[in-house]
Amino acid sequence: MTAQQCPFCGSSKLEHDLDAKYQHQTACWTMCTECMATGPAVFLTDKELDNAFELALIEWNKRAPVDIQGG
Repeated sequence: MTAQQCPFCGSSKLEHDLDAKYQHQTACWTMCTECMATGPAVFLTDKELDNAFELALIEWNKRAPVDIQGG
């Protein structure tokens, strides 16, 4: 799956992160390494962690398209 550019700065430099467990789930999200914008977090059970980064990327790609010129 191809990641869309950051809707805030237009960068394609993205990474994924996992957070500590919260109520038997783990949070995962995509983050722009240029402006530090983060996508929506997905909360996953241990059985879903194999697909964590793909699921986080799906949520990232649902965001508004890049419009860094403000038009």
